[in-house]
Amino acid sequence: MSKWYQANVSFYKEDSKGRAVKITEIFLVSSVSYTDAEARVHESWPVTPPTFSSSFQKSIITMYSLSKMAPKPSSK
Repeated sequence: MSKWYQANVSFYKEDSKGRAVKITEIFLVSSVSYTDAEARVHESWPVTPPTFSSSFQKSIITMYSLSKMAPKPSSK
């Protein structure tokens, strides 16, 4: 059974002035395990930068509750 996982991925990217800027992307993926969630995040990058492996800093993956997204029904 699939569960929802939130993955926070941090990496460094060079800006227009040549400076390294830390970027954090947040992904929400449906998967069966933490390992599967990490694999899905890696697959979802639109373009892999040439220095992706050296600039990739960390990936934090946690289970995500859909109740955070869905509004609670109003009781009448």
